[in-house]
Amino acid sequence: MVSNFAQAHDKISSVKCGPGHSLAISERGRAYSWGEGFRGKLGLGYSASAGICPNQHFPKQMTKNIYDDEQPEEERDVITHADCGQSISLMLKNNGELHISGKLELLHLRHNDFKKFSKPNRVNEKVHITNLAVGTDHYLMQDEKKLLWVCGENLQGTLGTNDGKNRVVPAQNAFFDKKRIVDFACGNGFSIVIAETFEMSEEQEKLYFKSGQKTSISDLGNNGRTSVPLVASKMHIQTSKPQISQQGDEKHVPQDLRR
Repeated sequence: MVSNFAQAHDKISSVKCGPGHSLAISERGRAYSWGEGFRGKLGLGYSASAGICPNQHFPKQMTKNIYDDEQPEEERDVITHADCGQSISLMLKNNGELHISGKLELLHLRHNDFKKFSKPNRVNEKVHITNLAVGTDHYLMQDEKKLLWVCGENLQGTLGTNDGKNRVVPAQNAFFDKKRIVDFACGNGFSIVIAETFEMSEEQEKLYFKSGQKTSISDLGNNGRTSVPLVASKMHIQTSKPQISQQGDEKHVPQDLRR
């Protein structure tokens, strides 16, 4: 279905599948969605007459709801990444803007929500996002300062914040503040983050975590005069799945999976 659609309209370069719906990104930076329209996750609007967000059987462009129609297409910021969960879709633009359509399952769906959540809405306008991952009812994202943000269902420690509290808006996970995040992914009720631990001097910390600083980790060794990674670097694979202690208490903190 996607290949026939691409031949007639726009060449598809990547695709993501969620529980009940799919997203595709074209080479021109457009996003398309199709599948189940529940909770407005397709980002295509809703039917006022029917009072629902209808299903979409074939890919339909959703990014037109993000752009200013008066702005020339060649000047528009393009979609570089998209991912989908149980009832949400997220799209990341090349300028760091993150947009979400749909509503998390943990949030009560009210009768007048369709109009707002059935079209993409900007997430945290003050944060420039560089990467994201979406699980069943939660998502992780990383900003240009290399900080990890978490949002969504957290009753089973999915977000790794050590409190088991849901996050209805993105919040920082301070556990990874001084770790170099290599990659991360989300599943059904759990998250995995690959992070690299390293030692830094106070001057290197200021440089690495400076607001808007884009210097890579390899530039920080020996005051930035060498491309050799910082000393004492160790690779860790972290998961936020809770660990049961001997007393039976759940530890909602990231656990080291190395054996």
